[in-house]
Amino acid sequence: MVESDYSYDADSIDTTPGGDSVKSSILEKNQARVEQALIHLNSHKNRTDSHGTASAIVGIDDTQILKNKTLVDPILTYEAEPAQCAPVTREWVEGQSNLAVTQAGTARDEAVVARNEAVAARDIAVDAAETLKITPVPVLSGDASANEGENTVITVSNHVDGNIYQVSVTGGSAAASGGQITWGTPNVDADTDYIMTVYAAKLGFQQSGVATHSITVKDVPVQDGPTMAFADSSAGYPGATVDADGVHTPAHSVGADNTNQVVSAIPEILVVNGKLVLLDGTTESILKLAILLASGDVIITDQGECVVASVTDDSVDASTTLDIFGDGSCVSCVSFNGNVNDLGSYDDYTFDVSSGYTTGKFGQALNPPAANNEALVSGTNAIPLGEEFTLSIWLKRDATKTSWFFSAESGDDYQTPIVNKNYGVYRADASTLHYMIQGGGVMGSFEDPETEWYHCIWESSTAGSNFYLNGEKKNASPHPHTDVNVLYSIYQLGTTQATPMDQFRVFNRILTAEEKTRLYTETNPVYTTTLVEALPDIPTKAVKQPDLALKVGAGVTGEYLGQEIPLVWGAGSTTSELKFDSTTSLVNNLFVLEGVHNNIEIDGVDHKISGVNEVDNSTPALAGTWEETVSSARNIGSVSGLHLGVKFVAEFNLLESVLFDTLAGNDYVLVGQLYTDVDGSPGSLIAETSSVTLDGSDQYQFAWETAQELTVGASYWIVLEHQSGTGNPAFTTVSDVTGVGSTRGDTISNFTDDQIGGASEDWWFKLSGSQTEYITTATLETPLTSAPAGTEIVKIPNRCNLTPASYTQELDGEDLKITGAEIELEDNPDLKRLAMSVSGEGGIFKSGKIYIKEKL
Repeated sequence: MVESDYSYDADSIDTTPGGDSVKSSILEKNQARVEQALIHLNSHKNRTDSHGTASAIVGIDDTQILKNKTLVDPILTYEAEPAQCAPVTREWVEGQSNLAVTQAGTARDEAVVARNEAVAARDIAVDAAETLKITPVPVLSGDASANEGENTVITVSNHVDGNIYQVSVTGGSAAASGGQITWGTPNVDADTDYIMTVYAAKLGFQQSGVATHSITVKDVPVQDGPTMAFADSSAGYPGATVDADGVHTPAHSVGADNTNQVVSAIPEILVVNGKLVLLDGTTESILKLAILLASGDVIITDQGECVVASVTDDSVDASTTLDIFGDGSCVSCVSFNGNVNDLGSYDDYTFDVSSGYTTGKFGQALNPPAANNEALVSGTNAIPLGEEFTLSIWLKRDATKTSWFFSAESGDDYQTPIVNKNYGVYRADASTLHYMIQGGGVMGSFEDPETEWYHCIWESSTAGSNFYLNGEKKNASPHPHTDVNVLYSIYQLGTTQATPMDQFRVFNRILTAEEKTRLYTETNPVYTTTLVEALPDIPTKAVKQPDLALKVGAGVTGEYLGQEIPLVWGAGSTTSELKFDSTTSLVNNLFVLEGVHNNIEIDGVDHKISGVNEVDNSTPALAGTWEETVSSARNIGSVSGLHLGVKFVAEFNLLESVLFDTLAGNDYVLVGQLYTDVDGSPGSLIAETSSVTLDGSDQYQFAWETAQELTVGASYWIVLEHQSGTGNPAFTTVSDVTGVGSTRGDTISNFTDDQIGGASEDWWFKLSGSQTEYITTATLETPLTSAPAGTEIVKIPNRCNLTPASYTQELDGEDLKITGAEIELEDNPDLKRLAMSVSGEGGIFKSGKIYIKEKL
């Protein structure tokens, strides 16, 4: 019998979802097993056919034996599946087929279960879709354009509470808060379009569709702005020393506000001191200077910058040289080296030389005889004293002498002295010296420095007069120099021999600080200064490079940008609220809305402030307590001359003014003076007011330039010095003037009319304030870990903290111009205020300014 090939119809199996089976790995595996069995079966059939069809024996055991046949392949014995080309039994093939069918049915059943689960999931999704809502697409509105570097607000007009917005922008930054989205636009070089994309979501809702808003970011032109210039005065640099020479460092300017945003700053000053005098013998590689420099010092010249390599001192003595400064300013010099001849062109003065000469500060000194040694000009050609002059002399210390040991008296001419136009110094006792400057009377006293020699300088001009002892300015007089023409006499008074004097000089101008210092040595200094590298040509101008630093402060309009302010702890500070006591308001110094700084420093650590409030405890004008009155002019203690005085106990800590009313007067001039109290009499002079001229019935006020600080409970004296005019003013007690005058600084108009000697002159003085006038509370952004103990160092830090990366220095005429490199400022549309600080010691400058660039 010829057998047909064994086969099965795979296509007859339903593989559709939910049918008899599924198209799966199980079906594929069973199909492979069936195909493998058929291969064995058909291979066996084919081999049997090749040997004949009649005598094929198919065994029923695993081992099959074919007899009367020769087989192509050896018969193999197998235990599981038949080996390749081995004969198989029909039973085994049928078993494998049945197994495949069984497994296919199992797979079909599993597919049915999966189908049912999918249908259930579909039904659940359909049900959920009927109740689950989609968040509405945001409706956006806002400007279609905005300037670069600014914040613009995009509004979600259909916003509801609970909506959360996912925002992205193609340029800049964005942040959503409630129904508003703030878009910080980027900086651009040209007008550029950007897109904002927004999705909305809400708990239990599907995310919305996308919403977009387009905006054109405008390029804002940056241009040179106006120059911020600061006045060369105390108004431009509050708290700094400012005089005719310029602004002395360290100095902080006031804040200057610009209309537009400031984007960069270039600070610049003109240094007016530090000039070097180039003496004869200067070359390209060696400078002959009058000032000693050190190796490594930098000099700016009209031929460029150079560095000092070495210095040799070649100075010569100038104690017998008239023109010590080389500019003709010294018009008279008496060196007392064996004579009293004037080295100038004026007639000699008749010093008494009967006691001879002694060892001087430089060479010899005059050894004056006993009392009342006065030297008048020997002829008619007296030393002139113009609108400005300076007197200088060396006096030997002698603690046993208690008389005037020097006085120079001025006059209308060589024959007519002017009373009380003297410049002098005398010893009051073994430890105290007094000095006198123009206007007459003792202007002040000071402790004896006990140096072997005293160097005394008096300077006078139309602006006033000053006295210096050993280089230290002791005090100033406001009396202007107006009616002095010549030096009338030089004298010493006393019942015993006066002290030796040396090096008397008269200058026709006010000396600089450096020139005053040169009088200490009486030399013509010559310092041979060798340079590291030669200059291109011989310089004619030179300035020593100063060690100064220019810094800029930047903030919003009205923000405090000044120097550091030490603060005083008040009671009740907590971790989040700090209390400060002060005599002035701190609010605007500590905090301004949207300020760049708004900070304080505690023990060197910076802390941000979120707000400030303040209690004003300042008081109206109050009177002090009168303890003594004087009804006629007389000497008061050691203060001699025509004076009125009153001792008072300070009830508050600031003395502002002395006020009085008079119904009579004969053009007499008074000056108000504030003294300490020593055993019931005026002690040391603290301050003096400008003079007041009384002329008939009127109201007058003495006012100090700044309120004088007093110690509450201490005693003081107010002395009214009668300078000129006829008639002696008098005053009476005003026991209670509390509340007279509504505010501090007002001119008082309601005085009493008590009569003394037929004249009504009521005197009183004005005290204001208290130890603490303001209590300020600063709230911190981040609380401290513990409340302050009150011992921490706390301050408003210096807010001029932006430093140029470098400086350029060049001569501008005779002065040195220092310009900082451009400072790029933070991109803040509200940044419109700048200030400048100049730090370093010994600098004097003018024309402080900041060049700016601004955004329109």
